[in-house]
Amino acid sequence: MWPTLGARLIAILLPLFFAGAGCNLPAQMSFSPDGKHIAYRVDDQMHLLNESGKPLARLGRSIGGMAWSKDASTLYFVAASEPDLNPATRPATEPAEPNSTWMLYSVRPGEPPVPICKIDDPALYLQIDPSEQWLAILTRQEKGPNQLRVLAHRIGSASAIEVSRRCAAALCFTGDARLALVEQSIDDQRDSVGAIVEINLIESPDPLPRTPLLVVLCSTTPWLQPMGNDLLFTSISQSLPGLPREEASLDLFHYTRASKTLATLTKNVGPFFSISPDRKHILFEKVTPKTEESEAVHELAIVNSNGSDAHAIRDLGQYGQLPMWPAWRNAGEFAFVEPNGPERAKDATGRTHFDVMLYRVGGEGLMHVELVTKLSEGWPDAFKPFLKSESQPTTEPSTRPTSAPVE
Repeated sequence: MWPTLGARLIAILLPLFFAGAGCNLPAQMSFSPDGKHIAYRVDDQMHLLNESGKPLARLGRSIGGMAWSKDASTLYFVAASEPDLNPATRPATEPAEPNSTWMLYSVRPGEPPVPICKIDDPALYLQIDPSEQWLAILTRQEKGPNQLRVLAHRIGSASAIEVSRRCAAALCFTGDARLALVEQSIDDQRDSVGAIVEINLIESPDPLPRTPLLVVLCSTTPWLQPMGNDLLFTSISQSLPGLPREEASLDLFHYTRASKTLATLTKNVGPFFSISPDRKHILFEKVTPKTEESEAVHELAIVNSNGSDAHAIRDLGQYGQLPMWPAWRNAGEFAFVEPNGPERAKDATGRTHFDVMLYRVGGEGLMHVELVTKLSEGWPDAFKPFLKSESQPTTEPSTRPTSAPVE
């Protein structure tokens, strides 16, 4: 029996919290805007690769948080230890120790990383604003309860300011120095009622003013991303009286700033989605709900940004949990793992490893997706995305929920 939808979303978004229970932390890739370099995190190790997937440097222990400058010259990331520039260094297998020193770094390919400022806690997500003046950093406090915190670093300074301790995981920049996030209400800490708010970032010791955009259920609004001047996000459209939340489904919404209107782009989706660099296509998790006759079906799918011409790409139920989040390389190409299969071998630790493939969306419409190349050619198994034995599906494909792309 799966837990409630709210608990399941948090488990998907923040697998670090459940790592001790055997849950899998999906690998992440972030391509530089020119496509010539890749920031790659597998398990708890961050690496820098070239465009063909060759390792260039190990950047240290990390669970997430990476962002490229628009000119592709600089990668910003958060790591728990001094980055190791030797690509032959074997990645550590032990998780970062509690109370590690977490630092924000910048690195230019071919040069040593430069420490910028102390972050205190591990970063889950990192975003850079369009003007490249600010970085927004979502962290999880290591001491006390698992509490999310949003920090903002003004590029060129030597510190970060606290923006929020009430973020519900989703955040993004919607303009120059303008940060949007899902934030729980101060006056109602006991439930999940809150709002999507925008904050104009300035260096100030005082709390920054909020501009509310939409009232939402925080625990069921896991992801949002900018679409030009507008906003896309996943959430449950909840009305009272209504279905219990565990029986309700997520939809993908489009908020239009100019008219302050809300439209449903596509219904029955997973928590995450990823917009192509040219804003024409969206990768998302398509969910066909469970019925009395059949189990739920979860598929990686692609759709035009106006909600038309949706097509399934890959059955996600075959993985049990997701080995890696899909990542756009450019307007027509994305990286994802190879298909799973019952014949796949496990290593001595019970892990099943997957090659990373580069796919191209082509042909007429979005139906045709072709293999371009294998990015993981020559990688040792320890460097590849993996599933732990506990993560393997125990039923036929398409019967278990999973996550969809985030980068």
